[in-house]
Amino acid sequence: EVIGFANKLERAVKRTIEDGIMTKDLALIAEPKVDKYVYTEEFIRAVKDRLDKEEEIR
Repeated sequence: EVIGFANKLERAVKRTIEDGIMTKDLALIAEPKVDKYVYTEEFIRAVKDRLDKEEEIR
């Protein structure tokens, strides 16, 4: 059960970043360059929202 959640969390984080939602530390090293970034709390909220949406689909 824990491994399943970890895999879902990893997928949600990756997809959130791929959608251009990331913290400043990631934005500074992203390729291509990203001008916009969010605060940590906003990033965590975006990941949670994505997790919630994926759970609704299943």
